[in-house]
Amino acid sequence: MHKFNYTYFALFTIVFFNSGFHAFCQSIEPILNVYSKNLEKQTNKKLAILSEKTKVNWLNYIPRLSYDFDSQSLNIGYSLSDIARYYIQKKRNNIELQKLEASLQEASARKVSNLEDKIFDFNSRFEIIKIDTSSLNISRKIFQIAHGQYTNNEITTEVYLLKKLELSNKYKTILKNCISLEKTARKILKLTNNSEYLNRIINLKKLLTQEEKNLGVLGVTPLTKKENSLSPLFLFAFAMSRRCHLWQCGNPNLLNYV
Repeated sequence: MHKFNYTYFALFTIVFFNSGFHAFCQSIEPILNVYSKNLEKQTNKKLAILSEKTKVNWLNYIPRLSYDFDSQSLNIGYSLSDIARYYIQKKRNNIELQKLEASLQEASARKVSNLEDKIFDFNSRFEIIKIDTSSLNISRKIFQIAHGQYTNNEITTEVYLLKKLELSNKYKTILKNCISLEKTARKILKLTNNSEYLNRIINLKKLLTQEEKNLGVLGVTPLTKKENSLSPLFLFAFAMSRRCHLWQCGNPNLLNYV
């Protein structure tokens, strides 16, 4: 019968969570600032491209020069309506650019807020998973007791398997939560190129998966003896006490039947 080694899991849990504690305490402001600056660069690039496309060609509205060779005079002609249209179009384009800039800045602010919500959601759910993982210590100790009882034929196979199934289900529940949280971590990675959150949940998921698989190392062999059979020592003591009782009752002939 293989012995289930929980020492590795307990040691890894202490190191893992202590090393991750500092990361949790770190402010998320640097991540949000980098993300905000990237959005600002994208906004400025879009505005520059649009400004270039909508720029009014002022050369079309400059006064037109002409020279009259007959009178040998230089004539300057211009249209007040053209000049008016130029300034009106220029002002209109500026207003549209300002509206677009405000809209892009508002969209960027929403994206930053959305990222902050995702990180907060990740940290909160990861803390819950940490608590659930820590509670496994008690469940593992209970299972260790059940395993020892089963090895000593103190409990039935059915009871042992139920204990094992109970612990395995707890692992599966936490793993399910890890898989769900991994989706959030991948979204954060896509937005920020920061793999810290994804690595954290993947490492924990790998550890729990391996530990859950290790439960299968404890193979179950059906008991060959009756589960509730009396021990030989108890039977011997009972027989001796019975013989003494018959002797005291004056029926020595019945001793042959004991």
